[in-house]
Amino acid sequence: MRFHLQFAAGLCAAGLLAGCASHTPAPAPASSAPAAQRSRDFEAMASKLHSPKLMARVLLQQATEQKDGKRAILAAYFALRAHADKLADRAADLAHKLEPESVVPHQLMVRVALDNGNIRTARKQAAAVYKARGADAVAPVLQGPVDPWFAYAVVRPLAQAHPHDPAVQLLFARTALQAGDDAAALKAVGRAAGGPGAEAAQFVRIQALWGLGQRGKALHEGAKALAAHPKSVGLRVFFAGVLTRAGNYRRARETLDDAAALAPGNGHVILAYAVLDAAQNRDAAARERLTGLLEEGGQPAGAYHLLGRLAARQQNWGEAFGWYQAVDDGDFLATSGVAAAYVLAQWKDLATARSYLGHLEDVAPALMPTWLDAEAGLLQQAGRIQKAYGVATKAARDYPMVRPLRYQRAILADTLGKTDVALRLLHTLVSEDPHKGEYLNAYGYTLTEHTQRYREALGYIKRALAVDPDDGAVLDSMGWVLYRLGRPAKAVDYLRRAWKQTGDTDVAEHLVKVCIALGRTGEASRVLHEALAKAPGNAALKQLRQRLPQ
Repeated sequence: MRFHLQFAAGLCAAGLLAGCASHTPAPAPASSAPAAQRSRDFEAMASKLHSPKLMARVLLQQATEQKDGKRAILAAYFALRAHADKLADRAADLAHKLEPESVVPHQLMVRVALDNGNIRTARKQAAAVYKARGADAVAPVLQGPVDPWFAYAVVRPLAQAHPHDPAVQLLFARTALQAGDDAAALKAVGRAAGGPGAEAAQFVRIQALWGLGQRGKALHEGAKALAAHPKSVGLRVFFAGVLTRAGNYRRARETLDDAAALAPGNGHVILAYAVLDAAQNRDAAARERLTGLLEEGGQPAGAYHLLGRLAARQQNWGEAFGWYQAVDDGDFLATSGVAAAYVLAQWKDLATARSYLGHLEDVAPALMPTWLDAEAGLLQQAGRIQKAYGVATKAARDYPMVRPLRYQRAILADTLGKTDVALRLLHTLVSEDPHKGEYLNAYGYTLTEHTQRYREALGYIKRALAVDPDDGAVLDSMGWVLYRLGRPAKAVDYLRRAWKQTGDTDVAEHLVKVCIALGRTGEASRVLHEALAKAPGNAALKQLRQRLPQ
């Protein structure tokens, strides 16, 4: 695991631990040597074994004997590297007792708590860090391999307790955005106005607006920001990414051309060009850029991840896994790790993919919700719905603050016929985040399928469509609820668009039924033929064929 606890790494680099990176032979301890010499000899031998856990034990023993707070801090750091959380907790607690004025022990204890999924302790220690040094001292502990919902849960109480501190509001805005709570991010970034990090706040605001479906406003504000900061390379790279997501490839490339003129050879710009090439299916051009980037030693994590995506798109599963598993940067580890597991399921089998997720749980325990969500998804993909539901149910109970786990449990419950459970979970999610298109759509569609509350369902689906106007699943839901309301003429256009976008056989089933209701048997037959070519064994589609003229 690559920790971003630079304060601890810096202590080691400063030489507080003599021989911590030594590869020279250590002298054997003599029985007559003084205690201090024996301690140094033992330390040198332990270091030679390259065992972070053993180093942590040695340092903790020395810190206890010598009442040395700095060694206790290093003991906690090495224990964290070894994933020895109890040992790290003891070392951090000792460091706090020996150096009560230092913020570092509290930072280490936050990290230990996050690795254990102990949000209550993490919040308590983060509050102590904030009280001592402010938001800037909290931020480093949340970098790297930490589940975004863990970070969200830790920072949210700080933001609530200190609404007038722009630094903590900006930190919360970032964590909320990463967790997918765009409304909370937008609100927090508004409170951060006027504080430090104005450019970062602008990034968050534009992304939050985009996530809330206010895409025109997001693009307008992005253009204004570019005009206000004509020399900002980072802003141009960011805005090009927004334009790429919007499908405005020409303008995205022009924006990157401006960034390249400002900073020739910039790794972030080259990577953004490669992402744009990939979005336009120019895979060869993207690979060429990424190869040059890696040759120069720039942006390896982002390059590896995109190369994995390109290989997976060609179903080169072995190559894709190789790229994904090479990513060790905390900011990309979650996305690449999950992608690697799904690739393994295609390349090898489900058991191998789940085994790899188990390995990732050991490597980055603070990403446990991410790994569990992926495991349930893999089981669902393999048709093992009951097992997937069990994994999702336990995960949601262990980490109730992580909304995606509860959402996945709701979807699996619906698949298993547990309609009451699904509706209850989805209603709670919609209440907690009334701006999340995914939750609104799922709740509206479930109401449509399993109740006669069609008008209520229509309201939720309309709200989802306002957030994601081009999403195929939402278009399907809108068409289906309109059909259930007895308005097939209005439903058909939504379902045509959904079928064109998704190619999903469930959408095809809905479209065929609506076409039959409208007497458009020719279109119904054509869609049914296309759908059966994709899924010749689909029983629902075969049954529909009986309703059409032969």
